[in-house]
Amino acid sequence: MPILAREIMTSRILTLEDNAKVIDAIRLMVNHDFRHVPITRSNSIIGMVTALSTIKGIDKEGQQVLSGSVGDIMVGTGYVKALSNDYVGEVVRRMIDSNADAALVFDGDKVVGIITERDIVRKLPSQLFKQRRVFDIMSKNPKTLGPESTISDAIKSMATHEIRHLVVTRGNRIMGILSIRDILRYT
Repeated sequence: MPILAREIMTSRILTLEDNAKVIDAIRLMVNHDFRHVPITRSNSIIGMVTALSTIKGIDKEGQQVLSGSVGDIMVGTGYVKALSNDYVGEVVRRMIDSNADAALVFDGDKVVGIITERDIVRKLPSQLFKQRRVFDIMSKNPKTLGPESTISDAIKSMATHEIRHLVVTRGNRIMGILSIRDILRYT
């Protein structure tokens, strides 16, 4: 039986007005452990700030972007629209086709939920993935950096390659993984 969007969406949505500061969006993401903040103007969704859009803003404009408004760095088309009774498979296909990592779920003109990559992985039945091999879905040749690299180096790499994780290596030895969340917590 197909799974509906409302069955996997996160229904607790926290938004910011477009004149809120970027640092406020980062704090909201870090404090509530998510990577997407819908941006509103006059109670209407006009875009989305993502962890990656904040990193790109920092890479482009430096630390001063943190005092700028979220409207300056939001991704106007970084999400797809879905209805709560849409099938998850359809929503995921639209996310892939649009290169979006989130879908806002609407009931009329009201946002009632969000579906993110995390929701898909955590909430879909594991049997959907049982026949897939890791090789089929992994990102090949992950980007790396050394432990002596600066945070600025990591930000630049994530922004340039539009990725959220870097493998930290020393020689052929893996030291760990640096995530975009690690960087946001640091800012």
